[in-house]
Order: sequence, then C-alpha cells, then structure tokens
Amino acid sequence: MTSQGAHFVFTIAPDKNQIYPEYMPAGYIKNENNTLTLLEKYLKADKINYVSLKDEMLEHKKSGDQLYLKTDTHWNGLGALYGYNALLSAAGSPHETYSGIDYTVTKDWAGDIAKMLYPADPPLCSQYYFDIDMTKVRFIQPRASGSNEELLRELMSDAEKNDVNIRTMNPKGKGSLYFSRDSFGRAMLPFVIGNYRSANITRSRSFDLKNTAGNYTDIIYEMVERKADSITDNVPLLYAPKADNVNADALKSDAVKEIKTTFNNGELKVYGLLDPEKVRTESKIFIKLSFDGESSYYEAFPITETLLLDLDEKSDHGFSALIPIDWDKADKLSVSVEVD
Repeated sequence: MTSQGAHFVFTIAPDKNQIYPEYMPAGYIKNENNTLTLLEKYLKADKINYVSLKDEMLEHKKSGDQLYLKTDTHWNGLGALYGYNALLSAAGSPHETYSGIDYTVTKDWAGDIAKMLYPADPPLCSQYYFDIDMTKVRFIQPRASGSNEELLRELMSDAEKNDVNIRTMNPKGKGSLYFSRDSFGRAMLPFVIGNYRSANITRSRSFDLKNTAGNYTDIIYEMVERKADSITDNVPLLYAPKADNVNADALKSDAVKEIKTTFNNGELKVYGLLDPEKVRTESKIFIKLSFDGESSYYEAFPITETLLLDLDEKSDHGFSALIPIDWDKADKLSVSVEVD
C-alpha cells in the first residue's frame, strides 16, 4: 500500500475498561498481559504504522474530558474526534482538525449497556454532536432520501442499517480515503466525510484492497480491542506482496502439512496448513512459483482458511495467498510453499 503512494495506519480502539478501570467491579482483576499489549509488541517489531489510541485517550482523560458514553461501551463524539486527529496525524496527511468547531451535547443516546440492562426503557446518556457542514457532500452509497444530516444521523446510530459500504464525495475536501472500520468508527464518520474529497468507508470482516490499493491517499484500518483476537479469522482481500531478495538457501519446504490451489478469474489462490512442530511464531511463509526455469516468491498471510480446509476448529498454523497470474501460465506453474 505504501509502495503505491498511500499512507497506511492501523489502530485498535481501546475497550472502555482500559480508559476507565476505576469504574470496574471491585473483584475485577486487571491482566497487564492482555490481547492488546501482546499484539502491540508484534506490531512494533514488524514496524507497522500503528497508533495507540489507548495512550491518546488516557492523555486527554487527564484534562477531565469525558471520552466514552456513560451507558455504552463505545466512545462518544469527543473521543472519536481525538481518535480521528491522532490517526490522520500518524498518516502524515494535512487534515481538518475541527479545532474550535461548535458542538452540542444532547441527552438522547440509548447505550448498549443500558439497553441490555433495561431493554424496555433504557435510560439515555449524553452524546456530542459537531456542527460540520454536510450541504456540499454527495452520498453515493447509500443514497440520501432526505437531507444529508438525516442520513448521517442514521449511519451514526447503532442500528447498523445500510452502513456496510459508505461512499461519499466532498468538493471542499482533499485526498481520498479507504476506511475499514467497526462500530467505533461510526462516530468518526462526520470528521472523515468532512475532510476528504472522496471516502470509501466499509464495515466488513474482510480487509478489501485487492483492486483498489492504488486509488487512495490514505488507508485506515480500525478495529476494537475486544475483537482484536479475530484479526486472523478472515483473510484480507489483498494480493500477496512479491518478496524480493529472498535467501532461498535459508528456506525449508518440509514444514508444509497440506497445500491446496485454485485458479479463478486470473487469480491463483494457495492455502493450506503447516506442521506446528517445524515452524516458529515469527516464521515467514513464502509461496514459490516456478515457470520456465525461473522462480518468484510471494509472502503469504499466516491465516487459516478454516472453511475451505473443512476444519472443525480454528488452527494457528495455516497460510493463504492470492496472486494474480497470466492465463497462459496458470497450467504450467509449479507451486510450492517454503518457510524461513
């Protein structure tokens, strides 16, 4: 993605208890070695452009700002604004900070915790609403049947209606954004829509950049902490990167337990399982394609195709790669899998 001129940022929205542990039950035992801290260690080691929104929220908490909804597990509009600015700053893109923008605080939000405890009549809590001009924005998907403000309010609600794919155009904005988000990302919608000339915002379990990686100036991938362990449940819709300067002599091929291939619409899919006794946690997995005496390597995702392999349970030792292949080479390729 960065090789194609896009700024990439990955982040994990912190669970509420990470920011407000003082409100947890007295018997709650905090585990410092949790999913977030474990994942951040590997993100740092692999030099991923990662933003710790936990640190960002804790810093703003010091000033007395309320950053999460009182009866909900999500952050409020103010927390989302701080998160948005942290992400765009990390991307290195000039952006609208919305500093000094007018806002209202309205007690109209039925939080997910409140609805779980009092489904018949959940108590409402206060939410921030920012005065961002939406009059020039064009909603390409979904179409606005009424005003832009009405559609945006619906997309920002917890109804999760018509919000899987949102595409907008804004002549007052700059740059283009691909934003893969979950429920935490909905509170950022007005900020990103108001900032970018074009935005493609998706709420999906699969990170889809297969055919669009070169079309954006900024790419943001956000997911909440409580779902972070599912990051390897779904293979990204992204072509495997070609690996140059591979030391072939240092690779081994005896770690492969099962390998399968399919070829459809000019794309070769290679997936399977590795022998856990013959690989390390940090091992890189390479797909070796040989044609007419020449070989090339592609780095596979260390993610298991559970359904395609017809497994009864998830495995931590799978791999998957999607590679564009010329039709005239498809039936003449030699495919193998090697690990370092």
